[in-house]
Amino acid sequence: VFTNVISGQTSSMMFGPSSSTMCTQATYLIGGLLILYVIVIRAGRERTEPIKASEMENEIYQNLLNCDGHTFFAFDRDYRITEWNSGMEILTGVHAAKALGKSVSEMVPPFTDEGDDTMRSEVHNKRIPHVQDIHCKYPETQQERQFEAHSYPLQDASGEIVGGLVVLHEPMEHKSTESGYSEIEERFRHVAQIAPDAIILVNNEGEIIFWNQAAEEIFNYSEDDVLGKPFTMLVPQAHVGTHSKELHSLRDEDVTESQAQKREGLAIRKGQEEFPVKLSFSSWKIGGEKCFCAVIRDATEEKDVQKQLLFQERLGTIGSLAAGVAHDFNNALMPIVLHTEMLQKERSTDEAINRVLEIILRQTRHAGELSKQLLTFSRQSQTKMQTTDLKRTLQELEQLFLRTLPENIIMSFEYQPGSFMLHGDSSRLQQAFVNLTINARDAMPAGGDLRMRLSRRTLVPEDPRPFPGMPPGDWIRFDITDTGEGIPAELLPRIFEPFFTTKDTDEGHGLGLAQTYNIVKQHNGYIDVVSRLGKGTTFTIYFPSLRRDEMEQEDNDVEMILNGEKETILLVENDSLSLQAVSEALAYLNYHVLAVESGREALDVYENNSIHLVVSDMVMPDMSGIELYGALADKDPNLKMVIITGYPLGETSPDIIKSGIVDVLRKPTDLTTLSHTIRTALSTEISPDNLN
Repeated sequence: VFTNVISGQTSSMMFGPSSSTMCTQATYLIGGLLILYVIVIRAGRERTEPIKASEMENEIYQNLLNCDGHTFFAFDRDYRITEWNSGMEILTGVHAAKALGKSVSEMVPPFTDEGDDTMRSEVHNKRIPHVQDIHCKYPETQQERQFEAHSYPLQDASGEIVGGLVVLHEPMEHKSTESGYSEIEERFRHVAQIAPDAIILVNNEGEIIFWNQAAEEIFNYSEDDVLGKPFTMLVPQAHVGTHSKELHSLRDEDVTESQAQKREGLAIRKGQEEFPVKLSFSSWKIGGEKCFCAVIRDATEEKDVQKQLLFQERLGTIGSLAAGVAHDFNNALMPIVLHTEMLQKERSTDEAINRVLEIILRQTRHAGELSKQLLTFSRQSQTKMQTTDLKRTLQELEQLFLRTLPENIIMSFEYQPGSFMLHGDSSRLQQAFVNLTINARDAMPAGGDLRMRLSRRTLVPEDPRPFPGMPPGDWIRFDITDTGEGIPAELLPRIFEPFFTTKDTDEGHGLGLAQTYNIVKQHNGYIDVVSRLGKGTTFTIYFPSLRRDEMEQEDNDVEMILNGEKETILLVENDSLSLQAVSEALAYLNYHVLAVESGREALDVYENNSIHLVVSDMVMPDMSGIELYGALADKDPNLKMVIITGYPLGETSPDIIKSGIVDVLRKPTDLTTLSHTIRTALSTEISPDNLN
């Protein structure tokens, strides 16, 4: 039988269609039969020579009994174990000395009841071999394995059945799968360790069993800190209940692998710091056991960007509202300014009336400045550079600061003697000073001293420069010093970055100092900061000072009213009061005025008259000023137009002028500005560069 079986298996191995599988089966069968052969010889000898076995045979027997790769046991006619090799010891955790003599059903749990009877029957019928699948789980080792059990009958020399042999081996498919799992696991671990997101595996009891490098970086816990710990250690206490319910829900899903559930939430770093996360959670089955995979992304930066975008959107909405309010406000101021100035010119000998008119003018100009500040605070104002007294600009803010700052902050202002005139925009400069003052206030929650100082400095070529590249000449220096908390040295290089702030979200958005920096640069200035923790902070700004000849020339130009020579001006304005005021002002300046309230009317009037200049409102119901310009320019390439508006145009002003519109006049305007704008526009030569 031994020879026939070997030759038959060898033939199948060499020529069969599944040679690798057959080879494996043959190997196990040959090994089993060799063992069986030695056991039979030993059993026969024991019957004739009970304890006499040659040393060589005994050594061969012992080597075969404990050879690597084979797990087997033998039993006698009473189904009691007679052999128990080292493979069985490893599998079961039971030593041979304890197993020998015990029943098979006691020592090998799969072979009980029906399995017991089936194997006995097959063995006694001399089936070589009888093969059956068994599932082993042993409490001593906690191993759980799937085997093929090959059962052989044991016969003595006369052919009588004296017992049986069972050789256990894992099926080829199982080994391949196990090897595949090992390879997949290795790849998973490699990919997981280089992933930018935290990848965490949790077992069915909710304990962490895998923790990648990104998880360590995001949560600040090492792998040793978390393995075996409950996943809820990463969840804020208020959300533990919800998380537990979701975990139970995933446990109850009767699927091998559930679809990933994506959500946003909060997690906790080491140190109990809460932070926003994006979470993908799914259930897996690995080796028959259910586990859960969480892929977690730190959403802190993303949330900050979203907050900044929302802030910008909100700011844009406020700016649009402010622009609308400013437009109506400026329309209301326009008639007051122009009529008051004309009255003042007519009644120049009546001192009492002139005083009243001067008060009206001063207040309307103040109201106009408030309108500009409203737009500046909403980041929608346009820069209008002109001769500006920086001392007066700062003095206008003194009362505002004294009224609005807390009483525990003591303010002081120091002005060095001399002129502080520069070429700039008063409203924008005031915005920069307000930003710096708010920053100082926030640095002194318990109160302190806040000092502002204006001084002058002349740099000659030999002098060291306060800033690299700063040219020699006359400079205005502004210092604002607080006695607050100070700024850490490592943060000083970043304080002018947009959106960088050390304040809470509700307290600041990191735009104030960035805006101040831009305003200073718009005025060709320089800004620096010096700070010490617990000692306070000083911001220093340098602005180029105007020369006296520049101031005198500009002052003379501004004060002089320029009259017309009866040129015909087409005035287009949908606000009736503004239309009347500007029309009367132009007539006062010696112009012939054709006034209409819409763009459609303007087209008809322009067609039937000889027009020297069109002055049109920017925003009108039927047609905008830009659209009106386009319609008229198609008919007359030599068209000259001035846009007048109460809306902030900001960066679009240069583009409008480049398109062929010669100038933009902002409401509320005064007689002097109006006269200069009209005369300049009339004297402008239209060339192809001015056209679309």
